[in-house]
Amino acid sequence: MSGAIRAKTGLLDGVTTISGVMETAAGERVLFSIIVNGWSCEAWQIHDMEHAILLHIYQS
Repeated sequence: MSGAIRAKTGLLDGVTTISGVMETAAGERVLFSIIVNGWSCEAWQIHDMEHAILLHIYQS
């Protein structure tokens, strides 16, 4: 997936975001925005979930 995504992340108290554009494995351009609010776990766990979602989109 290297080079396939251009994104900006954000992190505030209790809110994490990632938004951007990616080229999927099939060559399609996709815009995305993931916003997670009010989570009660470690930020790295949310980031892992965001990455898993983006990988799924990339492979679709």
